[in-house]
Amino acid sequence: MVEPQQPKREINTQRDYRETQVGGGVYVEGDAYFQGTSQSHSTPARGVPFRGVANFVGREKELERLQEVLQNNSRAAISAVSGMGGVGKTELALQYLERHKQDYPGGVCWLTGRGGNLAEQVLQFAALQLGLEVPQKIGERLLGIPEQVRWCWNHWQPPEGLVLLVVDDVTSVRDCREVLPTEERFRVLITTRLRQLDPRFVVEISLDVLEREESIALLADLAGEERVGQSEAADRLCEWLGDLPLGLQLVGGYLAQDPDLSLGEMLERLYQKSLDEEAVEPDEEQSLGGQAQRGLRAAFELSWEELDEQAQRVAPVLSLFAPKPNVWIWDWVESAVGEEVIPFC
Repeated sequence: MVEPQQPKREINTQRDYRETQVGGGVYVEGDAYFQGTSQSHSTPARGVPFRGVANFVGREKELERLQEVLQNNSRAAISAVSGMGGVGKTELALQYLERHKQDYPGGVCWLTGRGGNLAEQVLQFAALQLGLEVPQKIGERLLGIPEQVRWCWNHWQPPEGLVLLVVDDVTSVRDCREVLPTEERFRVLITTRLRQLDPRFVVEISLDVLEREESIALLADLAGEERVGQSEAADRLCEWLGDLPLGLQLVGGYLAQDPDLSLGEMLERLYQKSLDEEAVEPDEEQSLGGQAQRGLRAAFELSWEELDEQAQRVAPVLSLFAPKPNVWIWDWVESAVGEEVIPFC
């Protein structure tokens, strides 16, 4: 956690936030994320990825349904209809948190399901963010990890008010279920690629790709209305990307960086990049989902090629850390890449 005496850091995220820690509506302390004012830490959320996008379109029905489920049930799961990545499961959770954080005066906690030890994350959150001293034993009896986790939920601070727990990118519902709270005050939101979860465990909210009109609106918001409009090229580009929000975000950002690049030329670049990949992996399934995923990878590849040499060296090193690396990590990064690096945050 960042010590109070350290210099205040400016936040620079995809949401174009520029507020500092003191006096701003959004600020960071170490790996913790807070919404509110600097005088009130009533809604702490650990590990929230700064991937919330300013250009958010559609999903209104899903957001309304999510609020309805979480206010009336203890658990909800966002799952993609096709199971594919890039459909916006995490983004929907972020947008829900942004809109409804006031409904959870007991706080918000964000955990990472994929590759993360959930029990360890809960214990760390309790110690670092809630200031709880988790007991190792009661009397002479040692407490196992599951018992310590249950102790954390039972002693959550503040002691009253609804709490929102987000577990992002769950790969095993069984492992997830073992560490989740059972108390009524907790609301649990899960994002996962899994489908047909146990209906006794969660209420599932299926998330499909965007409607074509929404895809074009998102592309226009990113690359410019005059440039996109209702052109045939825009429709073809959205279709080729499978109307996946992540692919549209990548391509829209790419177009924004090159105002002279037409949508037709952008489509041709993506198509060519996809052909290059297909030559390496010719047996990939030729389904609509497979095509969308190839388009997504092509967009990633083109975006990667736009990075300068230093950024391409630094990015793999940063990928070893959490989405928001602490300031001290930059010294290690500079040592690893062999040159001075200007931090982005």
